[in-house]
Amino acid sequence: MCRFSIVAWWLVTCLAIPALNVAAQEAKPAADKTTEDPGDSFEDEAEPIEVKTPPTTGEANRIKASAFFAHGRVLIQRGDLNGGLRRIQRAWRYDPNLVPIWEQIVPLAQRTERFDELARYAVLAAEDKPRSPDLMLQLAAVVADRGERKRAVALYEAALQLTQDDKLTADRLVTYWEMARLSLLAGDHEKAAKYSHKVQAILEQPEEHGLTKEDVAKLLKDPNKTYLLFAESYLTAGEFADAKANYQKVLAQDEAQWIFQQARILAMQEKYEKANQKLQKYFESKSTAAGPAPYRLLNDIAQKTTADPKVADEQVLTKLVALQKEDPGNTALGYLTAHQLLKAGKTEEAAAIFNEIFALEPSDSGYVGLIQSRTKLKQAEPLLKILAQATDEFETPERFSGSTEAIAKDQELLEQLAALARQQKDAEDPIEHAALAVAWVALQGNQIPLADELFTLALEEKGVKKSTLLQRYGLKMYIQEQYDRAEELLRELLQEKLARDLKEQAYFYLSRTLERAGKTEEALKAAKRGAVATPTAMMRSQIGWILYHAKQYAEAEQEYVRLLKRYEQDKSPAVRETLKDTRMILSNICVSQKKMPEAEEWLEQVLDEFPEDIGAQNDLGYLWADQDKNLEMALSMTQNAVAKEPENYAYRDSLGWTFYRLGRYEEAARELEQASGGENPDSVVLDHLADVYLQMDRQADAVKTWKRALEAMAEGDDPKLRENISQKIKQQEVEKASD
Repeated sequence: MCRFSIVAWWLVTCLAIPALNVAAQEAKPAADKTTEDPGDSFEDEAEPIEVKTPPTTGEANRIKASAFFAHGRVLIQRGDLNGGLRRIQRAWRYDPNLVPIWEQIVPLAQRTERFDELARYAVLAAEDKPRSPDLMLQLAAVVADRGERKRAVALYEAALQLTQDDKLTADRLVTYWEMARLSLLAGDHEKAAKYSHKVQAILEQPEEHGLTKEDVAKLLKDPNKTYLLFAESYLTAGEFADAKANYQKVLAQDEAQWIFQQARILAMQEKYEKANQKLQKYFESKSTAAGPAPYRLLNDIAQKTTADPKVADEQVLTKLVALQKEDPGNTALGYLTAHQLLKAGKTEEAAAIFNEIFALEPSDSGYVGLIQSRTKLKQAEPLLKILAQATDEFETPERFSGSTEAIAKDQELLEQLAALARQQKDAEDPIEHAALAVAWVALQGNQIPLADELFTLALEEKGVKKSTLLQRYGLKMYIQEQYDRAEELLRELLQEKLARDLKEQAYFYLSRTLERAGKTEEALKAAKRGAVATPTAMMRSQIGWILYHAKQYAEAEQEYVRLLKRYEQDKSPAVRETLKDTRMILSNICVSQKKMPEAEEWLEQVLDEFPEDIGAQNDLGYLWADQDKNLEMALSMTQNAVAKEPENYAYRDSLGWTFYRLGRYEEAARELEQASGGENPDSVVLDHLADVYLQMDRQADAVKTWKRALEAMAEGDDPKLRENISQKIKQQEVEKASD
């Protein structure tokens, strides 16, 4: 059962949340007035409103929210609960004070069985107004599963505040432990230490807190794990004495590990000489319990205590080589030493250690080291064997693409590998998967004919799973933009007996391949056949995507709208995601057709269902800013997007453009400068930045930036934008000349 389902179960069974008054009624005829309802007030005769001054942004949003809320209630009365839910969700977005989530959105989402939406809004509501402690704990678990650790801790804190006068229980103790763990993972060292202290104080004197030994045992199923959590929390928070005491508790019977942790603590205290002394004792013990961590600490200390980094590297390498010779069975030490030797250009020494250690304990690190060292030494046959072994284990050596890149660039070595791979067909003891391994590497170097030849050989190997290879290679050809070959492979794949999910993928990529190749009619036929063979929302959406990609916007819009109507009542998460993407594309279509109200509406619908979707927030915020409206909401949404993905230049552009519209030019320049700071800046971003510079009386910078924008434009890019930028440059040059 997924987390959202668990939350829904809690809402339904534990909270007894009352449904909306109107929603609780079955749809009644309009004439049935046996029960008076506030939602019916819209029927009263309207009185003229005297407008004295334009409403503020807040007032305007409250007016919109009231209208959305009233419309939602009307839809609910008519039996359209899903439509009513959407309008009430939007009313909340414009004025959260008007629409309490707990009382309005959550019960209606529960009634319509839109459990994913219920959970999303329940989290937002819980953060604003905590409710049931049990529910808060469930929501915290949901958020933690999504990787939002700090947010989860905040929900746990809210849950505990609701029960602060209650008797301490073992469950509450476990909650404190989880808060410490999540805080440590989130890098919130202060909170990690804070909650570790709470748990430890209770564990050491449980009777004083009303707990039994059995309660404590519930938490301390693995006492070592608990005390290590304490120790790490204290160490990262700089509470060295407490860290040391807890490490000692756990490691009392493991002297080597205890010595290493003392070295860590001393290094954190910048007592490097004493830390090195402890490290030396650890090395002398020949323990492998701490893995590669002690050797990394050795390097960290050397870098911090030696003025010249190169000298530090040499010192560490000399030490590692000596230690490895004394302890050749230590695989962690062996791999680290070999990689350092390889980095230092001592390839033969590195290769010898890699061979020895890999035989003892194969690992990703070993594959990387063997591939890199054998490539540098140009040892074709040993290199082929390790590539084939990686292909056998992982179905493709792409996992190590960073290491095989050098092979792909070395034409002579690649040809040697190909020749050896060809020979395996008639060899007495062939290297299995050799042809396929070299085919993947050839693809990486964009050597398509060679890759194709070797892939064909791979298909002839005994025991090969043909459908898997066709699917993987066909997708690779698609990614490499080899559309003719991708089409052949995918059509061949469809001749095989396929499971439903693989058949869907085959039709999906075949239709995309055909459209990318400019064969729109064939692509549509393939997509429609796929929709019949595997009638899913994702497959059906391909019809709309093909029309959209072919710039047949009117037809694409019609197809996507049909898709929405067909699947709108489907509650499965996968379908809801497909419909979200559909609405995002519909918004883009409407923008291309200059239908801005419709473009905004599709994004509003995304945010009704997915209130924290940053893609929709960014796009809607940008549309509003570009039209110079709803600027405060646009600012909030684009700020959210940048906070979630600070490296996304498009989000920073939206935020910068919103600041520009608000007249906050310094902030606009800061965001747009960051957005345009990469190697290949976007021309639209540069145009925006130049506009900002002009408003800041930085005419020379504006002209320079507009010229950069023109340089950044590829042939065939928006001609209107090119002309607009050119006119701006000319205007500034004329004004400068007139001065």
